[in-house]
Amino acid sequence: MEPVDTHPDKLQEFWEWLVEYRTQVFLAVIIALGVGTIFYVKKVGNKTDEENASAELHAVWDPYSELEGIDPKAAKSEQFNSVLTNNPGTTAAAHAQYLRACALFEERSYKEAALAFAAYHKANTDPANPLVAAAKFGEAASHDANNNAAGAIPIYTGIISAHADTAEAARAQVALAKLHLRANPPAKDKALEAITAVTGEDGKSVTPALGEGGFWRSEAIRLAKELEPAGSGE
Repeated sequence: MEPVDTHPDKLQEFWEWLVEYRTQVFLAVIIALGVGTIFYVKKVGNKTDEENASAELHAVWDPYSELEGIDPKAAKSEQFNSVLTNNPGTTAAAHAQYLRACALFEERSYKEAALAFAAYHKANTDPANPLVAAAKFGEAASHDANNNAAGAIPIYTGIISAHADTAEAARAQVALAKLHLRANPPAKDKALEAITAVTGEDGKSVTPALGEGGFWRSEAIRLAKELEPAGSGE
């Protein structure tokens, strides 16, 4: 099978996901980190551990920050791993685990990224945590980007069942449709079923979960048109 790097369209879909969603993740992490730190300090009274962990995490985010224990020349995944291993049990370490997975994906270490995303969502089962669904999608996307459809499909399907009406569930339907079309032979009926779930029977009633613009919405519309049964547009 041809290496993933030789498929510009396939790479684009996952880079679009990473860039678009990571911005939202950073905001969520910052908010959660602040709330988590306040809660931790009130409950335990151990301000130093959380403050130190937060400072390390900030040093990885900010290219102009320098902090002992964080090598600015190391790969981002290694820097986030330092935060994780240096600060066990802290809120910052938990978020460093997620961001390490994102960094591994960006570094195209897809097998390692899949393991890191899985480690995050298996350790964080709170249904109110928005990063759980994102981590599951990241795990599936990592398998998918590594041409491992057998690993990606059950995770995408699980996201659709467990996290209905979320952006991850909608994107999982689009990703599933693309995987079914890449099968040999292409499973067009399954692809149509997956894409219809987010575009409607007319191919234009796109779920709000895909947003008002961007790659995933336009890709859903494109696939719906491509899979439209012959004669249905008349």
